[in-house]
Amino acid sequence: MKCPSVVLFGVLLANTGCAQVNQELAPPSDNVWIDIAVKAPKNTQPIRVNSFYLSEICKKDRLRADMKIYKITGTKVRYLTMSLEDDTGLYRAKIPRNGGGRCQWQLSRVTFGIKYASVEHLVKNGEIGGAVGVRVAFNDAYLEFNDYPVVSNPLTLSPIYYPLITQWRFSKQSTDVDLFGRHDFDSYKIRLKEHEGAKITFLPQVDESKVVRMIGPKERKKGENWRIIYPDGTIISTGAIKPDFNRMKAM
Repeated sequence: MKCPSVVLFGVLLANTGCAQVNQELAPPSDNVWIDIAVKAPKNTQPIRVNSFYLSEICKKDRLRADMKIYKITGTKVRYLTMSLEDDTGLYRAKIPRNGGGRCQWQLSRVTFGIKYASVEHLVKNGEIGGAVGVRVAFNDAYLEFNDYPVVSNPLTLSPIYYPLITQWRFSKQSTDVDLFGRHDFDSYKIRLKEHEGAKITFLPQVDESKVVRMIGPKERKKGENWRIIYPDGTIISTGAIKPDFNRMKAM
């Protein structure tokens, strides 16, 4: 029996197969591992580790402009909650490099980090914003990874973040509290040998002695810009939509 296919205007088609063979991860017992350790500063918590796998066996169908189907590398995302070690105070997760299974999934990238767990000490009735952290790719499986700077293994990172309080007054009426750093997620690449694991330690710092605020415009019109208020009282309203990290760090 042939499989019915549904085409959504050239967007991703279903994976190959009709009833679909089992495409779950099944790491072999002799695996090598990516060992991730995160230190969550006060009032923060680690986010779940996002592990991104590729398969050249379980490929996916794509639709070209000429309505012909072609194959691309199969992908799978797995989320893992980190576990706290009482003796070290570190959160840990071990990610199998070889995802195994019928598809022979191979780990391509991991993404992890921290976000605020509580913001009441900074602003009353504030909403917790997004996460910050690191994405680490392994080798050159995806073209986008080519731009990631290559780093050594094991890898230890200690970026600094500051609280960012954002007051929305146009699209919504709320106050969000985020962590603000040089980037939301720094990107790196580790070149691994065939049967080599990796160890990554993330020791972020949160400096709550410096708080930057952003106040949104009441109307969306020319001349109505965000106001960025730095810890020293400087107010910038030039059309910028995010604070200047280097300015913050220099204060």
